[in-house]
Parts: sequence; structure tokens; C-alpha cells
Amino acid sequence: MTVRRGRGYGLHLLLRTSDQTINVHLGPTRYLDNEDFRIERGSSVDVKGEWVPTDGLPAMTAFEVKQGDDVLILRDEDGAPL
Repeated sequence: MTVRRGRGYGLHLLLRTSDQTINVHLGPTRYLDNEDFRIERGSSVDVKGEWVPTDGLPAMTAFEVKQGDDVLILRDEDGAPL
């Protein structure tokens, strides 16, 4: 897994599964900077989200990320960023 900060685009991570790499949009950097949730490279996470169409890598917008017992809620039920 690789976490990237995009200029004006928010925070993304590259999630590697057994058969593909997925570009996951987490949310606005300003929101994530205030959360007490850190994703370490190589750690195992569960992501709930919505697939989005792209021309390149498979991609999704994350609604929730779970790492161990910690859960980061990123969007409400309608998909709006928190």
C-alpha cells in the first residue's frame, strides 16, 4: 500500500490485493490531517467504498477504512465527505 498526497485532490492510497492494485481516494487532506488514524505502508486494511470509472487503475472512493480495531469514517451514507 502506498499513500499519496495530491495537490488539491486529497489523500489517496494504492491498495494491493492478490490480483490487482486499486487507487483508493480517501478524502480531503485537511479532514484527514485532523484525524487520529495512520495507515502504515504494508499494513492490512479493509476498505468499504464505491467503485469509480477510470481509464487506468481500478479506482474507488472510500467511505470507511478499517485497520485492526480502528475505523476511519470518511463519508456519510450519501457519499458526501465528512
